[in-house]
Amino acid sequence: ATVNVKAKGKMIGSGKADPKGTFSITIPLQKAGTVIEVTATDGSKNVSPVTKVTVKDVTAPAAPTVNS
Repeated sequence: ATVNVKAKGKMIGSGKADPKGTFSITIPLQKAGTVIEVTATDGSKNVSPVTKVTVKDVTAPAAPTVNS
């Protein structure tokens, strides 16, 4: 199957799943709150239901440095 990734209606990544259905697609960094939509299309052009994921910001900023 071909796996397509969209954000805000725009295609941001695509790739092929292996025979076991495993895939990996690198996409551009997205802002927190962006909804990512992923679908799979098989060889007969059947499209799966959309899976939606919302990007979260869970990375803390670096610790501040203070001059003594």
